[in-house]
Amino acid sequence: ACEAATGSPHGPVQVNCPFEEPLVPETTDAGWTRRAAPEAPGRAPDVDAARTALHGFLKSYAAHRGLITLGGSGAPQTLSLLSLGASLGWPVLAEPLSGLRLDAGRAGAALAAGQFLIGDEPWIAGHRPEVVVQVGATPTTRATQRLVAETGALVVIDREHPNPDPEGRAERRIAVDAELFAALAWEERDSFPVEPTDPAWADGWRVADLLARHAVDLELDTWDEPFEGRIARDVASFLPHGASLVVGSSTPVRDLDLFMAPRRPPRIWTAPDLLHVVGNRGASGIDGLVATTLGVASGSHGPTFALLGDLSFLYDAGALLWSSRLGTDAVFVVLANGGGQIFSMLGQASLPEHEALFTTPHPASIGAVASAARAAHARIERAADLVPALERAAREGGVQVVEVAIDATLDRARRSDLRAGVAAALAGR
Repeated sequence: ACEAATGSPHGPVQVNCPFEEPLVPETTDAGWTRRAAPEAPGRAPDVDAARTALHGFLKSYAAHRGLITLGGSGAPQTLSLLSLGASLGWPVLAEPLSGLRLDAGRAGAALAAGQFLIGDEPWIAGHRPEVVVQVGATPTTRATQRLVAETGALVVIDREHPNPDPEGRAERRIAVDAELFAALAWEERDSFPVEPTDPAWADGWRVADLLARHAVDLELDTWDEPFEGRIARDVASFLPHGASLVVGSSTPVRDLDLFMAPRRPPRIWTAPDLLHVVGNRGASGIDGLVATTLGVASGSHGPTFALLGDLSFLYDAGALLWSSRLGTDAVFVVLANGGGQIFSMLGQASLPEHEALFTTPHPASIGAVASAARAAHARIERAADLVPALERAAREGGVQVVEVAIDATLDRARRSDLRAGVAAALAGR
């Protein structure tokens, strides 16, 4: 901690002693781990440092079967991080918060059903990468966290976050500009010091990705009742490039990662032209989500939408009550599922206090809260009605609340159906 406080960049250090599973009793012993020292050769210019790091990386890992995971690291300035996968012949898992859930053709593409692939135990057992490159912050989903934890060699490329490897698992940390690193790899792809990975590695992932995505979409489109995963998919698909999407903590951000389809970037674009996905990370990610959305809307050149749960919406109702004074345009898509339903899918579901202390159901009316804030309100009870409601809300302007009625019990059953459908599609691959 003292070395980190006085090193580069220097500053205050917070020492955390995390439990393996917050709020659930565990007997696993935890120990201190020492993180790999970041590689950034002295005070050399960025290009020189990135090129030096790239050459060392290629000699060590380029011939291995690898995978790239792109976490939240700010709005992308180029498509180079997608092209890194194309250069190496490695699949790319791009979180929505990375801004790179895109299909850019020859320049590279993010997996369309990556979370389903790495969450299917029989399939991933036969396609486990030898190397994982983590770009940006710690992964959001448990499936990606598990993949990172179980890889033979973890390489972290990041210079923005103080601690992108909190568990100290990285074999190598490269503290250079990740987009510059990837751009240099694309420029030098024909002169790699070793042969890139066998093309069959990426082809296997690509075919499985197509099969899984088809199975998921086929299932989603047959359900008339609103399902949280379909809502996440349809909201992301509806939004134009240049829009901003603020995504809530817990289930919404994970569902966006599961279900958001890759988008085609504009033919001629700059970073602001892409869909801008924003999320609050950390133990208090629920705090201030309405205020965050209104702040994003006040500084955005395009339309602003939010996808969040009912507890997140109500928790920050004070910000909504002030919103009529701001003259801001923002559309809130509120998943009304009766509380913190993510805990019904975690270890807390078996605890006797699960309902009272974790789900925390509420008696509030979303419509009444919206009315008190002088915000327009619409309630959706059929999945097919969502997009027309979003179109009306965006057209009318001001603060709009689109409440989506979710049957939490049915929603959990649908998730099991989807996993079974993907498993059947991948069986024998």
